[in-house]
Amino acid sequence: MIGGYVMARSMSGRNWDAPANGRFIAQRYRRLGIPYLAAIVLAIAANAFGRGWLPEAVVGAPPTMPQLIAHVFFAQEIMGYQHLSAGLWFVCINFQLGLIYVAMLWIRDATATRSKASGASSRIDFPITAGGTLSLISLFYFKSKSDWDSWALYFFPYFFMGTAVHRATRSGV
Repeated sequence: MIGGYVMARSMSGRNWDAPANGRFIAQRYRRLGIPYLAAIVLAIAANAFGRGWLPEAVVGAPPTMPQLIAHVFFAQEIMGYQHLSAGLWFVCINFQLGLIYVAMLWIRDATATRSKASGASSRIDFPITAGGTLSLISLFYFKSKSDWDSWALYFFPYFFMGTAVHRATRSGV
């Protein structure tokens, strides 16, 4: 929830077009990915060091190249690979949530631009409308299926609650 609030606070007031989306994704990857990849390197080194002393059930099997590539793209669990360290799943979910939110803001701004060009008024707050709908779908479908816990949609209601709180405090509701 806090992540949704903070992301909404820092992102909702900006205009989002394709170049802004690309910059956000690159910046988000640098902000999350570099420490994430450093943690993976440390986990691999620690596992290699402990492999001679501890059973494989504790340290895990050595990582494969496809597993490492899946980690680089935050997609290891989605692609069926084991995490190389506990807690990495949260970074992957956080990255996915950022992608979903920036897509919602981009759609908001694209429809607002089209509405202005055509002379129509855009009254729909797309991130709130789509976020609310997606949260309901998540609560009644994705949350009932534990195999979706590798995807941001499983956790989306909590994230959305944070964005909704930001919207409510911003508008004085």
